[in-house]
Amino acid sequence: MTATIIRSPWESEFRELVRSAGERLIISAPFITKHGWRALEDELAARDVSLRVSTSLRARAASTGALDVAVLAEAHGRVPDIELRNVLGLHAKVYVADDRAAIITSGNLTRASLRNLAWRIPLTYCVPFLVATFGALGNARITGTAR
Repeated sequence: MTATIIRSPWESEFRELVRSAGERLIISAPFITKHGWRALEDELAARDVSLRVSTSLRARAASTGALDVAVLAEAHGRVPDIELRNVLGLHAKVYVADDRAAIITSGNLTRASLRNLAWRIPLTYCVPFLVATFGALGNARITGTAR
């Protein structure tokens, strides 16, 4: 499998990636809204998948609605194995399922962004790099982790 461009909109491909996760899902997006989160949560319903979410909790993003803090707070109570990380200055938008498949995009986890251009990347050859990079994403700049 080679890297492919996903044509807009890419919400169905995102949902497929989430459904394909059997053990772990890594989400990296500075902006997350109710629509984007529901797409994720709908596909995770009643499944035993570890979820790590890195986002950037900034007052401006929350006040403009680009980051729906209430959705994240509610999710923390509904998703059994979730880790929320606040990473200052986060810009990466990467969605990884089981260290084997990813979507790398300019799109956040929002309704509008799920319509942007994206890449589907098989991680067979780059798993160690991506997992190490996004697994340790900005450790020096993480200001808080909730489990």
